[in-house]
Amino acid sequence: MIIKCPECGHQVSDKAPVCPSCGVEIAGHLIKCSNCGELYFKSEETCPNCHSTEQFHNVGSQNSGSEDVEESEVQYQPSPIEEFVSREDEQDDYEPEMLNSYAQQADMEEIPESEAEPAEQQNKNHVQLLVSFIIALAICGVLFYFYKQKDGDTTEPEAFEYTMKNASPGILEQFLEDYPDAPAAHTKAVKIQLAAMKQKNDERRKILQSTSRAEIIAFLKSNPSSEYKHELETKLDEMDWAEAVKGNSEESFLAYKQRQPNGTHNGEADEKLKVLLVHTASQADKTKAVEAVRKLLRGINTKNGAQIAEAVAPSFNFLGSAGATAASVEKYSRDKLYQADVKTVNWFLGEGADVTTEKNDDGTAEQHLNIPARLEINRQGGLSRKNYQIKAVVRNGKIVSINWTMRSK
Repeated sequence: MIIKCPECGHQVSDKAPVCPSCGVEIAGHLIKCSNCGELYFKSEETCPNCHSTEQFHNVGSQNSGSEDVEESEVQYQPSPIEEFVSREDEQDDYEPEMLNSYAQQADMEEIPESEAEPAEQQNKNHVQLLVSFIIALAICGVLFYFYKQKDGDTTEPEAFEYTMKNASPGILEQFLEDYPDAPAAHTKAVKIQLAAMKQKNDERRKILQSTSRAEIIAFLKSNPSSEYKHELETKLDEMDWAEAVKGNSEESFLAYKQRQPNGTHNGEADEKLKVLLVHTASQADKTKAVEAVRKLLRGINTKNGAQIAEAVAPSFNFLGSAGATAASVEKYSRDKLYQADVKTVNWFLGEGADVTTEKNDDGTAEQHLNIPARLEINRQGGLSRKNYQIKAVVRNGKIVSINWTMRSK
């Protein structure tokens, strides 16, 4: 049992030979007053508190006399481990060797020799016991602190010192709950610390949930040593990569590499760029491919056979038919477009041509073009408009394949 030394008031085990603070003898030298419960030395004839002369029982001693001794007077002999736990309340510092010695002694007492395990297994068990015991002591220390608070054994100054030294929202709030009448300065300090920690947690939650790249960058600039720096830099990396993938272009992946020179997705960006650079058409190739299609449609609009022939290869694929020529296009125009009631036919190319470059087996390059278009036919009964999607393959500035399909819009 933990008692207060009658001499100096220091907390000490009633089984301790002497008080570790003042050195006065404890075990077997104390008496508990039956009238008021005060502990005092046997050498004193009366209780220093109520001056009663009746002795209740000795504290910290063993009774070895009559078998009729009251059960409350029989002293329990602690095991080495229990004695160590008791001593832990008397002093904060202890030697690891002492703990190991107690643990080993306890093991030796509890395991019968006939059931003893091999030496290697015993050593392993001792280590596991030691680690478990140390963890248990740490947990018990925290629980004991709150237990003492609850029972009123810890003074407010001690509680305040512990709270400020081990500040966390839970401990700070517990202090305010346990000590509503604490000095104003202590209460104010605890509340300021608690508000600061809550504000810090709110800022952390807000910035970690932010989806604004500019906001995160601004935070990192103003807080270069923030504990969230690595977490936020990782988040920026993922945001920039998602944007690059969404763009799926040479420009978007190059922009990622520029923003994140040490980004975790740089290897993937390089692989994407290899594919894109192989299939990406130069601006000159794009212009040449679009111009070939435009020239063909202009020749259809004006019924100009020479212009049609200039736009297409001598033999090409026209609307799914292989081996077509410029004459095939003229025949299609007469039969399908310029009917008896048609006044004019006009093809218009739209914006946003998608042009890629592909390499043939013989090493020659060709441009694959995908572009929207609109066909307007002015008939005697009125004007009709239809939207198409044109797909064409251009090699050396000549159309080698072209087809168009109607779009809903």
